[in-house]
Amino acid sequence: MELITAFALGDDVAILLLAVVAIAVGALVASVVLMRRWSALEDAVAPSPWLGSLLTSGVSLALWAGVPALALSLLVVDAMPGRLLRAAMILLGLALGGVSAWLGQRLLVAARSTIDAADAPAASVRTGGLLASSAVAVVALPAAVTVWLLRQGAGEMLLALALGAALTALGLRVVAALAEPAASAATLLAGGHELELDREDEANRSAAVLSDAEMLRHGAGRSAQITAVTAIAVGAGLTVGVPVIATEGIVVAMLGLGVAMAAPLLAMVIPQVGAPGREVAAYRMAGLIPALIAAAGTVAAAALWLPGQYRNLRFDGVGMGSFTDPAVTSTPQPRADIADQLVTAGADLGTYVSQTDESRGASAFLDVLAAYTTHPNTLVAVSIALGAVAAVCGQLLIAAHAAPGGSAARRAARTARTGASIGILAALGGAALWAGLVLSLLALVIAAVGVLAAGIPLLALSLSAFAALGGLLAVTAQAASHAAPVLVDRPGVEEDWRTLVRGRSDEGAAGLGIVAALGALALIAPIVAAVQAAPRAASLWEDRLLHAMTPTSLSVVAGAGLGVVTVLIIASFVMDGQRRLSSAAVLEARTTHLEERSEVSFEGLGLDARRAGLVVLAAAVLMPIVAGFALGPAAVPAYLAALIMVALGLSLWAHAAAGPLAGAVDLIEAGRYGGRGSWAHGGALNGAVLGVSLRAALGELLVPALLVASLTSYIVITMMVGTVAEGVSVYLRVGIALVAALVGLCCWLFARTAPEPDLEDGEATLARPLFATQVDEDADGGLLEMSWDDEDEDDTAKARTPRRAAVALAEQDDDAEDRADDADATEDPEDAEDGSASEKPARSRFRRRR
Repeated sequence: MELITAFALGDDVAILLLAVVAIAVGALVASVVLMRRWSALEDAVAPSPWLGSLLTSGVSLALWAGVPALALSLLVVDAMPGRLLRAAMILLGLALGGVSAWLGQRLLVAARSTIDAADAPAASVRTGGLLASSAVAVVALPAAVTVWLLRQGAGEMLLALALGAALTALGLRVVAALAEPAASAATLLAGGHELELDREDEANRSAAVLSDAEMLRHGAGRSAQITAVTAIAVGAGLTVGVPVIATEGIVVAMLGLGVAMAAPLLAMVIPQVGAPGREVAAYRMAGLIPALIAAAGTVAAAALWLPGQYRNLRFDGVGMGSFTDPAVTSTPQPRADIADQLVTAGADLGTYVSQTDESRGASAFLDVLAAYTTHPNTLVAVSIALGAVAAVCGQLLIAAHAAPGGSAARRAARTARTGASIGILAALGGAALWAGLVLSLLALVIAAVGVLAAGIPLLALSLSAFAALGGLLAVTAQAASHAAPVLVDRPGVEEDWRTLVRGRSDEGAAGLGIVAALGALALIAPIVAAVQAAPRAASLWEDRLLHAMTPTSLSVVAGAGLGVVTVLIIASFVMDGQRRLSSAAVLEARTTHLEERSEVSFEGLGLDARRAGLVVLAAAVLMPIVAGFALGPAAVPAYLAALIMVALGLSLWAHAAAGPLAGAVDLIEAGRYGGRGSWAHGGALNGAVLGVSLRAALGELLVPALLVASLTSYIVITMMVGTVAEGVSVYLRVGIALVAALVGLCCWLFARTAPEPDLEDGEATLARPLFATQVDEDADGGLLEMSWDDEDEDDTAKARTPRRAAVALAEQDDDAEDRADDADATEDPEDAEDGSASEKPARSRFRRRR
């Protein structure tokens, strides 16, 4: 008991920290025990070597990117113990991200191999709950220990831990973003489109590889991303919340962290009650009920726990017992001595606003007066509720659009009858609208938070961090969305259940994206504070680079543009890697089918993924360096704001588009809009591969990328400010930016050395495709030598697919033109002598190639 009562932050905070530790240990123990129990069953299977190699590739890629992150942390302006501790926390974050990924992967693999198909829907809630809870618990243990030891200094160290976890999540997402499209192209294009095999047919030898790639995305990738998002939400809540609401900032952060672990555990014990035919409602309520309970409980706890008046906040425990800002008092004064004066002055705030200018000192004084007129419990409770509502509504909007049999999927399938590109356009256009709706919802939440903050920027951004915590507990409570796409959507499960869970992964990823954006936006507060606290520079130009954070500043505009460029660079290099690896995968699948091998081999894909993905991690880590040193520290907030919003918008758009594109295939294969083998079917399969590629390159990848860029900017902002404020040579600053750009260029050159798939034609003649729909003209017994007037013509026409019949008719037309050309040449000997007759067959051969 003495340990609790003697805690400097109060016995209630001590009990809260111990409760967080207890829940975290319980969640981790339950996950490990259940995973070992499933793995010990007779029908359990170990993860495939290829899946293990992909997981290893992602972690090793994160370690490669962690080296420059460690170097940057050691160069930050701080005492050496602080630098070493920050570097150690980055290493810990890398390790914890790997542990979270391994645990989530093993949970899904063990559950999929041992749980019967009939029990899969209910088991998906339990498995997803353990995955989400353990991913949060991995952060909760070091967070509670760090707060206990460092108190108000814990937030900065937890953000360093978040950087390491975000690097691991980004490394895994890069590998998954390259592996899944390659496996999807091999399965759907080589096996489904060319050989007309079902995706899950045993004869389609790439299906097992695609299943492993999807397992990587849902298991290791999702678990590591939850860990990274949790770390930044808690770290931002502590870093931004403590300077505004003192000890209560720690209370809110730890409260949200504990509920985020408890919510998925609550979802595991809520029964799915629903009459036959009402499975959709029952499954949906199984996620909404725990989300609503968790959000309502957290809101109620915050409203009752926190004081109703700003003056009653506990400032002494976090070293804020006195005013030290010259804008408030010329000499340090205890808060208790002048709190009454601030409350009285706050009642006449309008008079002070009209009598002060826009200088930093006047703004700081007005912020303090306005803060003493607020009610912290109400502000925090409403912010948590807004974050939870934004996450839940965003998930519901994406789920409504991505429903397999919804109107968007029907439009894509119907218009695919006129061509693949038109069906894809239908899906992408509708997805853009729904992504805009979700982004507008988030903008409304941010605007509402700004209104609650009464115009105080630091308070508004701290409330944004608390809203991220509210969104986090709502996302983790949707337990089924983290495991159902793997456990339920598989052979043996009833088709109604399989249709129900398709798209659940997209809605969960959309919720995590919203939480990540809110947490990253909160980091703008300490970055702006570091820039504003810097002294005036020696020259006007350098001072503008340091302090001019207005839309009229060209540095700010350039920073926002560089944020957009960063997103485009990441998307470009991922898609280029997808092009190479997917092409090679299709060739490998074709060769496997031709040689009748038992399985397709993608052993070298992990190495190629690391090579292609290195550019992505380099861009996420180095582009903030280029922005801060080349354009000035004042450009960094604009860089982050543009990066966050553009990355989130493209991520939501990609997730909203993937569902309808995949659903169009299901509708056509069910017999609608032409059925299997039709033009619409081929177009829909190509659209599904495009949807997987977009979701991997934009949807899943950009969220951890924006986390890495935001955290890197936060960690190195003091170094950026110091180089300008201390008069460091402009050539040295620009040189640092050039070195960062040169490192990125070297990574690009290394990625360009990846082998290209051999898709070229022969030197003399065109190479015949492996699965060609056209028949070789020189081959005996080809379609052109068949008797089209045979009495069995009707039977032969029925046996041909529509596509092959169309090709045969086109060949006939070309042959008729050739015979007519030859006849003309025979009738005119003079033309034959001057060579004109020999040109005509050459033109006809060109038409055949086309």
